[in-house]
Amino acid sequence: MNNSKKAKDVKIKMITRFIVAVALMIAISFGAFTMIGCAEPPLSAFDIARLNGFEGSEQEWLDGLRGKSAFELARENGFDGTIEEWLVSISGGELSLAELFSFYQGLRPDATIYDFLAAFMPDPNVDSVQDAIQGTLRSAVSIRAEFSIGRGNRTGAGAGVILQIDRNTGVAYIVTNYHVIYEFTASPRHSSNIRIAPFGREFFGTTSDPNRLDLSIRAEFIGGSPSRDIAVIRTQQNEELRRVFYREADIANSNDVSVGETIFAIGNPIGVGISATRGILNVDSEYINLERIDASSGHTTHRVMRIDAAINSGNSGGGLFNRYGELIGIVTAKAVDEAIDNMGYAVPSNVAIGVANSIIRRERQNNVFVKYTIGIATEINSARAVLDDRNRVRIEEEIIVRQVTNGTPSHNYVQVGDILLSATLGNRETVRLNRNFVLSDELYWASPDMHLVLQVRRAGNTITLPPIIIRANSNRAI
Repeated sequence: MNNSKKAKDVKIKMITRFIVAVALMIAISFGAFTMIGCAEPPLSAFDIARLNGFEGSEQEWLDGLRGKSAFELARENGFDGTIEEWLVSISGGELSLAELFSFYQGLRPDATIYDFLAAFMPDPNVDSVQDAIQGTLRSAVSIRAEFSIGRGNRTGAGAGVILQIDRNTGVAYIVTNYHVIYEFTASPRHSSNIRIAPFGREFFGTTSDPNRLDLSIRAEFIGGSPSRDIAVIRTQQNEELRRVFYREADIANSNDVSVGETIFAIGNPIGVGISATRGILNVDSEYINLERIDASSGHTTHRVMRIDAAINSGNSGGGLFNRYGELIGIVTAKAVDEAIDNMGYAVPSNVAIGVANSIIRRERQNNVFVKYTIGIATEINSARAVLDDRNRVRIEEEIIVRQVTNGTPSHNYVQVGDILLSATLGNRETVRLNRNFVLSDELYWASPDMHLVLQVRRAGNTITLPPIIIRANSNRAI
């Protein structure tokens, strides 16, 4: 593309963005796009783009939008048709600009007009990944945790991600690493002096100088999983987090990640403040052994994603995001060896957020946070590489049941030798069981009396098993 044509395209996009902004403000202020009493159907966002110089097809227009297209958002919101069916449904003015904005706000209640424009009619001069990083800063926090060790104190630094905010009180639930707020040699082992600072307010003061600026917010540990290195802390009531600027993180399905995709980590390296590093996803799922957090010796096996974005002390607990600014993991560790360079690790979001939500829901037995189980043991029967519907290389595994424990929820339903195909837990979306970890990850969302429906292949036939009822007494500590 020559410079004059490129400049013309940029100008057209900027004019379109301006006109869309003005039109949207008019629609919201005066109801200009409502269907009631109108002689003609309203213009869609695509219609307006065409009127202002866009010459491509509607598909090309959607492909040119940064972030998530209307089709992707519609799929997340329950639309189950094809892209062609979606395009037909929005052509001819069936979806007005005001309706599109209302739809977007339904998915993101805190979204402003400018958030909407950034997603659907982005500034062509802004790098898409930079734009995504900017958005994630609004859900990132620095963490400082103080521990009493012997006769002295030690302060550790880490990061966290906002999962929930109560706009009435400013109370927020934040996910981080367990090792950020726990020290085995301290008394007490869980820090009783935890403070967080959202982006832009990273001033923690100092006990030696009462005049030093302190904008931090007190928080408390409410629960965690040392075996998964995930913890949840809750802030005290505060005014700052009531502001619309700060927001809950958007969560992605970590099963959808693929090797080579752009990722970035938001953390608090060496405790000097929130920053971003960029890289790619090197391995979508692997297992590593790390020293036990809650003991003086021993190791624990963790399922992680491997990344090459720079990870340093203080990044622990910070978010790992995809190019859309969606959380795909919680940074947990890095490999340190003279022979190793740029090998960092993150707990997949399906594990981290599943554990965090269990903690927030207070899924406990005998004062211990638990994960509910169904009493089967599985293993990989075969594996292969395939291309998915987006032409990405993925690993597909065939999962076979090797053991069913008597007296457990699966007894009398699942049989040894069954090939697991899919699972539906309660009202959650059905998941394909095409990797050995998928069912285990899904069970982090289970609660007593929920129904789990499994589809299996047995003796060459595909069958749907009767609902398996999750039992309160079938669990293990997380």
